[in-house]
Amino acid sequence: MRAGDTLTGYSRSPRHFANCTRELDADLQLKQLSRLYQSISREIAEPPHSVAVHVRRGGYLKQKNAQIHGVLAGTYYLRSLEILADCGSLGQVFVFSDANATDSLRTMNWPTGNKFVEPPLTSSALENLLAMPHASTVITANSSFSWWAGLLARCRSGSTVVAPNPWFRESRRSAEGLIPDEWLRLRADFRI
Repeated sequence: MRAGDTLTGYSRSPRHFANCTRELDADLQLKQLSRLYQSISREIAEPPHSVAVHVRRGGYLKQKNAQIHGVLAGTYYLRSLEILADCGSLGQVFVFSDANATDSLRTMNWPTGNKFVEPPLTSSALENLLAMPHASTVITANSSFSWWAGLLARCRSGSTVVAPNPWFRESRRSAEGLIPDEWLRLRADFRI
């Protein structure tokens, strides 16, 4: 590869990036940092045991995608947070999503003091991707976006990363080789 080349596809295997995650983290930078990105990154990095939760909705709500990927139920996220609380590792929770936070996300039984990160429509999704790894723990959805946030978090600071198991709702799809060994796998429930 040469400088300026662009890769496309679903590149999310730890084997592909085992020897270059630090370089990737250094290269994945915003040319211009928005005030929102700077503010939320500081806010996430400050408290001990901060948790970034990524809730994937968007295209996963379409029937075809829901059958393959599945839409994770709130029980997966709440179970992850309960485990962190039991270990004494639950600080402030920052919820990131591609869904409107006024929908069913707000009705989940989130811990007191959680914050829904709601960037303006004009902001880049890359800002969210690069902000999440500032947390001590990243709870991923079953999406490439979440996977990258988890990989960068682990690379930057050795953060704890929680991933759903299974990754795909459709049982004939395998996630073998997808999830790094050092990530915690937690039983996933899917919405029907």
